[in-house]
Amino acid sequence: MPRVGVTSFRTSLLAWMLGCTFACAGDKPVVRWLVLDFPPFHIVSGPDRGTGLRDRYLDALRARLPDFDSRVEVSDTTRQTALMQAGLPVCSISMLKTPERERYMVFSDQPYGVQLPVRLIMTNTGAAALGPLAEDQGVDLMHVLGGGLIRLGVLPKRRFGPMIDNVVDEARRRYPSAVLEFNENDVLASLLDLVGKGRIEAALGYSVEVEQLRLRNAKLGEYTFLPLTQAPDVVPTYVACSRSTIGGRVIAQLNAQGFNDAATRQLRQDYLALLPLAERKRFERATAGR
Repeated sequence: MPRVGVTSFRTSLLAWMLGCTFACAGDKPVVRWLVLDFPPFHIVSGPDRGTGLRDRYLDALRARLPDFDSRVEVSDTTRQTALMQAGLPVCSISMLKTPERERYMVFSDQPYGVQLPVRLIMTNTGAAALGPLAEDQGVDLMHVLGGGLIRLGVLPKRRFGPMIDNVVDEARRRYPSAVLEFNENDVLASLLDLVGKGRIEAALGYSVEVEQLRLRNAKLGEYTFLPLTQAPDVVPTYVACSRSTIGGRVIAQLNAQGFNDAATRQLRQDYLALLPLAERKRFERATAGR
């Protein structure tokens, strides 16, 4: 069975490469911008398609690259990684910079923005049980899992960066009853529903993401977003491309132009406006002077 999946992927990859070969024969080299189904950053279906925060920003970036035939392609994280590793002419504005990814991806010299890191999401009552300092000083994820204070629901394909991922993986080995994996079609809303019903006490996610889910699903209640001591105050976001000739040219051109344009400033304001009040204040404190 595993070989069928590998063969299928290789066949699809070959077809993709052949398609690009003919497309690239025109006047402009083709670069595919890979986007995730990840509201409010990217909205890939429905009447609001293409209106996400980063959808609009990507439109502005593409306009800054008139020498390229820039095309948008919806993809999941697994496929994005595979295409990047294969050295195909693909780029993304949603893949966090990590040492591992730097081996096969080239990132812009400067970030185009910053975002709040992943949060521990709990009901208001559950968060209060952790004590009054949890919201201000943050939560040590390993401590609350090892101490039996919470059961954390996780989705198998979601990753939040090396620091948080390593804590979750280690806790899963050491405290298997505290880290519960749910195969809920990789949908955070399903985990939030379980938190609300008391089947688990917490989940991991981004506050701006959760707020959008709540707007679309009236059954989801209110949540508290607790900072994690293992996470930074903010996470820089970069433009990234594969280590291909075309990818290198795209990054070089954007580096030369910089990221102090009106679209970049507007992205920050739009992001800030979508944050819940407590998170907005944290973001403003963390980015003061930047």
